[in-house]
Amino acid sequence: MTIQVVNLHKTTADWNLGRSSSLGNPFKVEGDNLDLVCDVFAEYLFHILLHKESIPADVAVDISLRYHLRISTAYKNPSREEILTLLAEVYGVAKTEDVTIGCYCKPKRCHLDTVKQFLDDRIHRSMVLS
Repeated sequence: MTIQVVNLHKTTADWNLGRSSSLGNPFKVEGDNLDLVCDVFAEYLFHILLHKESIPADVAVDISLRYHLRISTAYKNPSREEILTLLAEVYGVAKTEDVTIGCYCKPKRCHLDTVKQFLDDRIHRSMVLS
């Protein structure tokens, strides 16, 4: 099954995963820092996935200080459980049918490219192992 990242300015999506969602990118895009913001979102997400004790807001602050980024005022400040639940929800559907996940960056690089890659890898691994 396929996961497509779409621009919510142009179309609707099965899941709005923009900044106000649990999977929103906490880091503010300013000037030409889009690539950095997307790179550090991957660091943020994988830290949360790999460290059960992590508190997403603390991870976001730590990363923002290291990379001199600002945290968006639209950041939802989700719990780790909210992030994992939303990932599991999208994954559960994407295993069996095509889904769209949306933000406002596309066609530019987007934090959802990281989310899509993570989910695609999980789906591929589950197909190979079954």
